[in-house]
Amino acid sequence: MDWKRFYLWIETHKQATFIVHLLQDGYKKQAEFFRDVIDAYIEEDPEFAKWMDKKRLQKGNLNTKKGLERKQKLIKRAEQLQDILFSEQDLSKIFDLIEEENEDF
Repeated sequence: MDWKRFYLWIETHKQATFIVHLLQDGYKKQAEFFRDVIDAYIEEDPEFAKWMDKKRLQKGNLNTKKGLERKQKLIKRAEQLQDILFSEQDLSKIFDLIEEENEDF
Protein backbone atom coordinates (compact mmCIF):
# COMPACT_ATOMS: atom_id res chain seq x y z
CA MET A 1 0.00 0.00 0.00
CA ASP A 2 1.28 3.42 -0.93
CA TRP A 3 0.92 6.12 1.74
CA LYS A 4 0.59 9.86 1.22
CA ARG A 5 1.12 12.56 3.82
CA PHE A 6 -0.56 15.91 3.95
CA TYR A 7 -0.10 18.91 6.19
CA LEU A 8 -2.60 21.30 7.66
CA TRP A 9 -1.78 24.77 8.90
CA ILE A 10 -4.01 25.91 11.76
CA GLU A 11 -3.83 28.41 14.60
CA THR A 12 -2.23 27.05 17.79
CA HIS A 13 -5.33 27.67 19.90
CA LYS A 14 -7.59 25.87 17.42
CA GLN A 15 -5.19 22.94 17.27
CA ALA A 16 -5.12 22.66 21.09
CA THR A 17 -8.92 22.80 21.27
CA PHE A 18 -9.11 20.21 18.49
CA ILE A 19 -6.82 17.83 20.40
CA VAL A 20 -8.91 18.19 23.57
CA HIS A 21 -12.10 17.38 21.64
CA LEU A 22 -10.45 14.41 19.93
CA LEU A 23 -9.37 12.98 23.28
CA GLN A 24 -12.86 13.49 24.70
CA ASP A 25 -14.26 11.60 21.72
CA GLY A 26 -11.87 8.70 22.18
CA TYR A 27 -9.33 9.46 19.47
CA LYS A 28 -5.73 8.96 20.52
CA LYS A 29 -4.22 10.40 17.35
CA GLN A 30 -5.22 13.11 14.91
CA ALA A 31 -4.52 10.72 12.05
CA GLU A 32 -7.26 8.34 13.24
CA PHE A 33 -9.78 11.15 13.09
CA PHE A 34 -8.71 12.35 9.65
CA ARG A 35 -8.77 8.80 8.28
CA ASP A 36 -12.35 8.41 9.57
CA VAL A 37 -13.35 11.72 8.00
CA ILE A 38 -11.74 10.79 4.69
CA ASP A 39 -13.47 7.39 4.74
CA ALA A 40 -16.84 9.02 5.48
CA TYR A 41 -16.30 11.44 2.60
CA ILE A 42 -15.18 8.80 0.10
CA GLU A 43 -17.91 6.34 1.10
CA GLU A 44 -20.49 9.14 0.88
CA ASP A 45 -21.80 8.57 4.39
CA PRO A 46 -25.28 10.19 4.46
CA GLU A 47 -24.70 12.03 7.75
CA PHE A 48 -21.34 13.36 6.61
CA ALA A 49 -22.85 14.28 3.24
CA LYS A 50 -25.48 16.41 5.02
CA TRP A 51 -22.71 18.31 6.78
CA MET A 52 -20.81 18.70 3.51
CA ASP A 53 -23.94 20.04 1.79
CA LYS A 54 -24.31 22.62 4.54
CA LYS A 55 -20.69 23.70 4.01
CA ARG A 56 -21.16 23.78 0.23
CA LEU A 57 -24.21 26.01 0.62
CA GLN A 58 -22.24 28.36 2.88
CA LYS A 59 -19.49 28.54 0.25
CA GLY A 60 -21.92 28.68 -2.68
CA ASN A 61 -20.60 25.44 -4.21
CA LEU A 62 -23.80 23.38 -4.31
CA ASN A 63 -25.20 24.94 -7.46
CA THR A 64 -22.46 23.63 -9.70
CA LYS A 65 -23.23 20.80 -12.10
CA LYS A 66 -21.27 18.30 -10.00
CA GLY A 67 -22.92 19.61 -6.82
CA LEU A 68 -26.38 19.06 -8.27
CA GLU A 69 -25.42 15.58 -9.49
CA ARG A 70 -24.15 14.74 -6.01
CA LYS A 71 -27.33 16.02 -4.40
CA GLN A 72 -29.47 13.92 -6.75
CA LYS A 73 -27.34 10.88 -5.94
CA LEU A 74 -27.80 11.49 -2.21
CA ILE A 75 -31.57 11.89 -2.61
CA LYS A 76 -31.71 8.61 -4.54
CA ARG A 77 -29.66 6.87 -1.83
CA ALA A 78 -31.96 8.23 0.90
CA GLU A 79 -35.00 6.97 -1.01
CA GLN A 80 -33.43 3.52 -1.39
CA LEU A 81 -32.64 3.46 2.31
CA GLN A 82 -36.22 4.46 3.13
CA ASP A 83 -37.49 1.57 0.98
CA ILE A 84 -35.66 -1.03 3.06
CA LEU A 85 -36.51 0.41 6.49
CA PHE A 86 -39.56 -0.78 8.42
CA SER A 87 -42.40 1.65 8.93
CA GLU A 88 -44.05 2.10 12.33
CA GLN A 89 -46.98 0.06 11.05
CA ASP A 90 -44.68 -2.78 9.94
CA LEU A 91 -42.94 -2.84 13.33
CA SER A 92 -46.29 -2.90 15.11
CA LYS A 93 -47.40 -5.91 13.03
CA ILE A 94 -44.12 -7.72 13.74
CA PHE A 95 -44.48 -7.20 17.49
CA ASP A 96 -48.11 -8.32 17.34
CA LEU A 97 -47.02 -11.57 15.65
CA ILE A 98 -44.31 -12.12 18.25
CA GLU A 99 -46.82 -11.53 21.04
CA GLU A 100 -49.25 -14.01 19.52
CA GLU A 101 -46.58 -16.71 19.40
CA ASN A 102 -45.03 -15.94 22.79
CA GLU A 103 -47.51 -15.13 25.51
CA ASP A 104 -44.67 -14.27 27.91
CA PHE A 105 -43.55 -11.44 25.63
